[in-house]
Amino acid sequence: FKQLNLKEDYTRDGMDASIITIKMVNKNVYFSAANNDAVYFEKNTMVELKSKRGSIGYAENSDFTTVSISNSEGRFFYLYSDGVKDQFGGPRHKKLSSKRFKEILAETSHLPIGEQKEFIHQQVTSWKGDTPQTDDMMVIGIKL
Repeated sequence: FKQLNLKEDYTRDGMDASIITIKMVNKNVYFSAANNDAVYFEKNTMVELKSKRGSIGYAENSDFTTVSISNSEGRFFYLYSDGVKDQFGGPRHKKLSSKRFKEILAETSHLPIGEQKEFIHQQVTSWKGDTPQTDDMMVIGIKL
């Protein structure tokens, strides 16, 4: 085994991630994340689930909190990668942004899941235009 010298061997690489756990018995949801917020909708109202600022992998960012949402039946949860909100495009070649992406989710949250998928894809593709995709893009929608 090699003994690590933190000054020489330590990297500042990290990972942004979201984790959601659903207890199907009581529909309780548990959410924890690093740099990836999530949202859920309940009766057309969006509730933001804030993540811890900082990536997984940094020694100083080792404490993550878990948000607990009781009795989540009927709620629609969305988790998404940073590549969606960080995609460049639009008329001024800027990032889509969390705010704009959450507006897209709010516009589609009342639709059936298949229509949501098409709407979100169309909106992000339209925003991107001819700009190359800069990162992974993933959106997960879960209805309880």
